[in-house]
Amino acid sequence: MQIDPEDFKRHYAMLSDAALLEIDRDELVDVARACYDAELAERNLAAEESQASATAAGTTAGQADGDLQLVGTFLSMDEANFARGLLQSADVPCSLENELSAGFSATGALRLLVPASAYDRACEILDAEISEEDLIAQAEAEAREESRES
Repeated sequence: MQIDPEDFKRHYAMLSDAALLEIDRDELVDVARACYDAELAERNLAAEESQASATAAGTTAGQADGDLQLVGTFLSMDEANFARGLLQSADVPCSLENELSAGFSATGALRLLVPASAYDRACEILDAEISEEDLIAQAEAEAREESRES
């Protein structure tokens, strides 16, 4: 699934100032980060305000979830999206580090990252054996979703 930068722009435009500032910029992919920065600039908000409010609450985003840790490296977008979907369906926050960057084509690999606090659970989910029926059901669900989006 290819994400259009306009999707990020629309999403950030709909958020309140407070909600926008709650976003951890470091967790965004490059395209989302650029759109986020543009929205902050348009509203005359500073990213430092976001960090300052997190610090005032007694924590920073890095301390709240810990550092990001690598739970998987994938050679195809389909494999990476499948693993990400498994984690997201289990409410495990995750991101593909280089899905929209030149790094994917240069290294030939996509890196799936999770907060340190979710690392063990993510590993359990990804290491669990997946039956062929589950794989077929996942593929069918994705196909139905793509046909609805078209």
